[in-house]
Amino acid sequence: MISSPARARSPRTLPSCTAPGACWSLRDDVNAVKFYDEAIKIAPRDAKLYLARAEAFLRQQKYNDAQVDYDRAFVLGMSDRTDRFYGFVGRGYVNAMKADFGLAVQAFNQALDIFPDSSNVLLWRGYAFERKGERDRALRDYERAAASMQDDPQARSGAARMRSQVASDTGPSAKR
Repeated sequence: MISSPARARSPRTLPSCTAPGACWSLRDDVNAVKFYDEAIKIAPRDAKLYLARAEAFLRQQKYNDAQVDYDRAFVLGMSDRTDRFYGFVGRGYVNAMKADFGLAVQAFNQALDIFPDSSNVLLWRGYAFERKGERDRALRDYERAAASMQDDPQARSGAARMRSQVASDTGPSAKR
């Protein structure tokens, strides 16, 4: 959960969500963006606000807007490693959705440098490797994710699918 923006000392009226968590918990991303727009006017150098607005843009599938905000948050500086982690994860997800799997892998690598055992990030990086055609690397990530997410069908199916593809790549009938 992101921290709330500093209390406004200005008489500005914020949108109907009085706290970012309220908008998020209601999945009211349109009002969340409005809230962050106003908060950014008050505190334009607060990287957390850009990070939070990027998340709202992501949920609206506004990937270009999300990417701009993630980039801005990094330019402003994020000293908190959890914020940096979420920034890299967001960048990776945006790039994956835009089919730039090389940049997605780079961003996911940076996130995993911070929290190496993040199963969801391993799944997403595995997907990016898979789409890049790097099946061995995809398999490694899917298997690591599946080992820690044993009840997750997506993790198990990704690992099984990659095992099958890698086996067919290396089997006796595989063309070299």
